[in-house]
Amino acid sequence: MSSFSSHRKELITAGVVCAVGGLYVLFHAFLPVHLPCIFKLLTGVPCPGCGTVRSLQLLVHGDVVGSLLTNPLGLLLTLLVVAAAILVLRDARKDDDLLYRLMHRRWPPLALVVVVLLTLANWLWNISKGL
Repeated sequence: MSSFSSHRKELITAGVVCAVGGLYVLFHAFLPVHLPCIFKLLTGVPCPGCGTVRSLQLLVHGDVVGSLLTNPLGLLLTLLVVAAAILVLRDARKDDDLLYRLMHRRWPPLALVVVVLLTLANWLWNISKGL
């Protein structure tokens, strides 16, 4: 069985990426700056992720309902990042590689279909609400 130490670089890289993303959200949560979506600028149509930063900003300010209404992906992303952080700490403490194994496991095709359908549903919702 592998251990945390054998996948240290990958797990630390994942942690750094999550930390940078978190700092980006916190930076924008307290500044009235909204970066435009390049996809929307080019096509006139919001992308499936449009509103995610605003959703995270609302979540940082404690507005969970507003966050969900803006873009549910914000809350989902937050939950995934928190879960990953907890698993990295757990793996480091137990010298295990559960997060690495979860990230590299072969997921059933149904999981991919569910993710694609949820993304499409979110995209249609973004379009319908004129985001």
